[in-house]
Amino acid sequence: MVRSLFTASLALSLLFSSTAFSQQDTLPPVRSEPAMQAELETIYLKWRAAMLRKDLKSWENITAMYRRMETRNRIVSERHPFPAALFDSLLEPPPLDNLIALNVFTRRDTASAIYFGKADFGVSDPSSVTNTFLVLRFLKEEGAWRFDNSRIVRIGKDTGILHQIARQDFTFLSGEEFQPLDIIPPIPQPVNTPELMAEAWVTSIGFETEIWINGNRIGKIQNNMGRELVMGGVRKQTNHLTLRTKKIPSGKVPPRFEIAIYAAKDAGVQAERVLHFGPKETMPEEMQMGFTGRVLK
Repeated sequence: MVRSLFTASLALSLLFSSTAFSQQDTLPPVRSEPAMQAELETIYLKWRAAMLRKDLKSWENITAMYRRMETRNRIVSERHPFPAALFDSLLEPPPLDNLIALNVFTRRDTASAIYFGKADFGVSDPSSVTNTFLVLRFLKEEGAWRFDNSRIVRIGKDTGILHQIARQDFTFLSGEEFQPLDIIPPIPQPVNTPELMAEAWVTSIGFETEIWINGNRIGKIQNNMGRELVMGGVRKQTNHLTLRTKKIPSGKVPPRFEIAIYAAKDAGVQAERVLHFGPKETMPEEMQMGFTGRVLK
């Protein structure tokens, strides 16, 4: 079986979580702080200007350290040169002029600012751009806010949200997709250009699963299925996979865990399966396995 590898460096996975909060700690509450809008907006606009000017030094100064290393690792893992490929995306950070600021949420050293309207990334006919939510996220480092990332939350066919916005009823912003991160993620170690680019395709229904490949954390997925770039790729010889799973309610759907790793030598070519495990209805709390980069028959 073959797959095409995902190669957009600036795209973000919405199914895999990059952070995990220790259950032994108390999760700090989210605070609504709309008065912070101007401060965070200024930071985003400086970041946007750095991206448009292709100004590496300014980008480094305004971007959170975690995001800088995660971005670097993602580009390297896709076998692109860093920092040369940092500004290669056809997408442009959208301006905020025509968007409606809805609220700002903070949780200690993390924040999110939510906007609504026609976010223009510069790749479509302006007349075809539709209303969406733009969520800007920020991290506080050494007492100063830095830009983390942005994400789009689409309305789809939920016209009820439009009526809520018209009534100034923003209770829907309590959804996880609008909230700041639980904590500042740990800064990942730098990875090297991989022998083989790789993606993990995971189904984790009824489980919360954290995944490591060759010591690099891929992320956490719960009650969902999706795919994620393997930071550092995989080797042609020996690789190590670690899974940590916790059973969680899955509603009426039977529990199911399955993982496959697809690898390819270069970006944009067909990837072939080098590991497959599952499907399983039960999982141990932790398991490890080895695999090579050879194609499975």
